[in-house]
Amino acid sequence: MSITAQELVKQYKLRLTPAMENDLLSEESRLKKELEAVPFNSEETLYKSILQMIIVFYEENTLEENRSLLQDHELIKQLSALMWDDIQIKLIPFLIQKNFTLSEIKELLFDEAYYRSLHVLVDFGLTQDIPELLAHQEKREQLKFINTLANDHCRKLCLIFWVKGSLSIKEIQDIVNATSHYPMLAETLIALDKTKTISIKQLKKLALDPKKHQQESILYHYSEQFKAYNLRKSDLSQLNLDDLDALGKSFKVLKEAGIANDYAYRLVLKNNKTGQLLRLFLPGLAKIESLSHRKALIELLYIGAQKGVVTQGKALLQIKDSNLLVLARALRERFICVQQMQDLGFKKEIIAFTGEENNINSSRFRHVIMRVEEKCKDIHERLRKSSLDKDKVGNWQRADEKYRQTLYSIAYDGITKSGVDLHIKMKSAEKEILSIVDPEIKSIIHKVLVVIANIIITALTLGFANDLKESATGNYWFFNQSPSGEVIRALNKEVLTTIDSPELITISP
Repeated sequence: MSITAQELVKQYKLRLTPAMENDLLSEESRLKKELEAVPFNSEETLYKSILQMIIVFYEENTLEENRSLLQDHELIKQLSALMWDDIQIKLIPFLIQKNFTLSEIKELLFDEAYYRSLHVLVDFGLTQDIPELLAHQEKREQLKFINTLANDHCRKLCLIFWVKGSLSIKEIQDIVNATSHYPMLAETLIALDKTKTISIKQLKKLALDPKKHQQESILYHYSEQFKAYNLRKSDLSQLNLDDLDALGKSFKVLKEAGIANDYAYRLVLKNNKTGQLLRLFLPGLAKIESLSHRKALIELLYIGAQKGVVTQGKALLQIKDSNLLVLARALRERFICVQQMQDLGFKKEIIAFTGEENNINSSRFRHVIMRVEEKCKDIHERLRKSSLDKDKVGNWQRADEKYRQTLYSIAYDGITKSGVDLHIKMKSAEKEILSIVDPEIKSIIHKVLVVIANIIITALTLGFANDLKESATGNYWFFNQSPSGEVIRALNKEVLTTIDSPELITISP
């Protein structure tokens, strides 16, 4: 009584890939005919091995060329205990072709480090020198090390260096470290090697040159975008290593979100403030699980970069999703603060610190920035509208930028460094700006009137009004300071409080 292919699979626990399972279910399945045509053999291990080999060779489209091997029952019996992995079966014809002895074949098929590595090299067509290389114990030890690598692309790249180069374990480890730090590197170098336009020495040199291989990785992984949007390859040479790293991550976010606008890629590629701004924020959006939210935040980011924070604010008001709104507000605050740091000419490290998420110190710094910007705008508007302060507007505009730069520098040092006495620096900055918005009263009559007014207020309120004023502005008396001067003093006091009391600020969502 004949047995069906499906029954053979079940009885002998044959391994089938999903593709082969579907093949067996089809009415015209050739695999089914091949399995059912195998003469039954009472030696179960031999019979099972032949059936499994047929399945593997059939899927590899090498069944016809391996017919003679399937008839060599003595060899199959010798190797039947070494067929627990389909890769082992795939390698048998190659090992025979390369004239390995039976004992050598058994040794290579027994050790996973050998048979998995050889399978990759056969797949790459890098087989010419394998017998000679395997004759060296050091090269065998290297294969064992390479087989421990978790990343598939990294493992394949190291095998290319193993077969083509004379690298030590340490040099291979250097390659591994580079691919670990730069995720796109291994796949890029494998693709370059396949072009046969670069020597193994050049490949090694490129692997250890971060700036050059970052450029190559971006060009390889995003070749479609460069072609479709006419992006300039020369722009890559204008970016430093950190910028290239951020650019690769930014391109990945845009691609995975399905952004197909040429300007989106062109703007983030540029070596200017806009490009820097986008490269700072786009990588962080990768963690947003909701694709619709991620796309909305990308759009909001580009609105701010292209049209400014006012238009960005209007776009934010159109958001109805409460969860998205929380994310959008947090993104916009970071965007505004980073842009201010850019406009004031701060270094990249401070700009990057300003935009950091989930960092209590960055949140404190942004709190300072938002408060300072708000109060400085209030002072400008007060001076502009006041008929008495018209002459101060020009002086304020000239001093405002320097004042903010000084205040932010003091705040940054206070937040990021320990043991820094900021009060002297703050007093100096305060004195300089107050000379413009709150010059010292020189009129004797004016001074007398201020004293009289304060005596009356103190008497009528028993000093309560003065206490409230001192708490808010740091100044106990009334009328001896201009409104703008009081704002400056209160602002400086608030900045110092923010620096000295980190527990008062929480991380933005």
